[in-house]
Amino acid sequence: MVMGLAQQASRTRKEFLQYVKSHIWVSLIGTMLVIFLLAALIFQNYLKNQYLNYLIDETWQTENALLSAAAVNLNVQLNSALSASSEIAVNQDLRYIVEYALDSSADQRVRSLMTLSSKLSEMSYYSSDIVNIAIFTQDGLLQEYGRNWAVTYHPGLWADEEESAVDRIYSDVYARMFDDMLGRYVVTTAPAFHQDFPDMQMFHIALPLLGKASSFQNVNAVVVVSFQLSGLVRSGALAGGRQNYVCGYLTDRDATIIYHERKELIGTDENEYLSQGGSVFLVQPLSCFDWDAHIAIDTASLHDNVNRMYNQGVVIYILMLVVCGAAWNLLMHHILRPIGIIGSAMNEIRSGKPNHKIQVQGTHEIWQLAEQYNDMLDSLHEQQQEVQRQFDEKTRFIQQKNQAEREALESQINAHFLCNTLNAINYNVLESGNTEVAALLKRLSSILYYTFSQTTQDVTLGQELDWVQQYLYLQKY
Repeated sequence: MVMGLAQQASRTRKEFLQYVKSHIWVSLIGTMLVIFLLAALIFQNYLKNQYLNYLIDETWQTENALLSAAAVNLNVQLNSALSASSEIAVNQDLRYIVEYALDSSADQRVRSLMTLSSKLSEMSYYSSDIVNIAIFTQDGLLQEYGRNWAVTYHPGLWADEEESAVDRIYSDVYARMFDDMLGRYVVTTAPAFHQDFPDMQMFHIALPLLGKASSFQNVNAVVVVSFQLSGLVRSGALAGGRQNYVCGYLTDRDATIIYHERKELIGTDENEYLSQGGSVFLVQPLSCFDWDAHIAIDTASLHDNVNRMYNQGVVIYILMLVVCGAAWNLLMHHILRPIGIIGSAMNEIRSGKPNHKIQVQGTHEIWQLAEQYNDMLDSLHEQQQEVQRQFDEKTRFIQQKNQAEREALESQINAHFLCNTLNAINYNVLESGNTEVAALLKRLSSILYYTFSQTTQDVTLGQELDWVQQYLYLQKY
């Protein structure tokens, strides 16, 4: 069975090759399709490279302009966050409540902390981006309020943090208070996520709880206001909503990535990210917190997208060529159909049907050729009839000539037979002594011989006179 399939495949292949060789339009269409395909691939590859370079340049210019605008928006958002934090830090009521909580006895501590929590809850609405407010003292975390987890069963933001992290923030704020530095606040991005809200990235502004005091000497608490960093970045149009090959991120003064869409990169060194290659990086410094806004254009991903578009275009073009080839096939088959009809008519003539005409079904050149074929067939038929007529005439002439020659021969045979017979009778009569009858027979025989032998020849006047004398002699007798 396998051998039979192989033979069938071989036979089919031979028939296909024979069909291709015997039909010029197949080779013509195949050649055109190959030429068009090669030209399209070369042109498409050229367009792909040009479009890729153009896309990279345009993306760079567009993203550079967007980065500048995003930096302005981020500065506004961060300044707003800093203003909201400062407003909380100089709130005198908050400082009174904190001092009361610190100075209260153990029995009053619970009530004072509840009052402090209520005040923090009220202040958490100073900005829509505030997610948590915490009070740190030299003894650690005093109280905190988180808008998303304070009234639920979720733990607080700083409750599970190591005590060293709280102490470090507290110490950094106190160090800046007495260094006489402009901007006595500390910004940190750790912790970046709440353990139960992994999609909410945060940053924290820690300020001394000054209240209405004009001196930092009596400050005994630090307020830490936590904001949604991801919300600020999105509202600042640094990332999100654009192409998948464009990514925005933030770094701090130590070139550490503090925000990125890929969470695994947060907290890593920017130089490692830059060393990966395949990207174009744009940077715009922010006036707040010594942060830098960046946009990374993944040229490798951009190249892959262009290649995917190119491959899709090639596939679509090949499909179009196949459709066009099929349409051309039908069109050429329709146009060249008269050639097949003419070939079939020739085969009919070869097989013995000389009067097989073509039924003309169109007016273009090939059908005109079919009409000329019909005219040629009519002309050949007329010539054949003329040749047959001439042949019949020649045959009839030859038959008539043969008939005349036969009749002439028969007449000659009959005349000789008659003359010989008369001579034989004449000899018998002479032997019997009847000279008169013998003379008559002799003259009759001479007349007959002369008549039969001189019908197709010219004679002399003497011969004719001699015949007349013998004829008159017989007539006289």
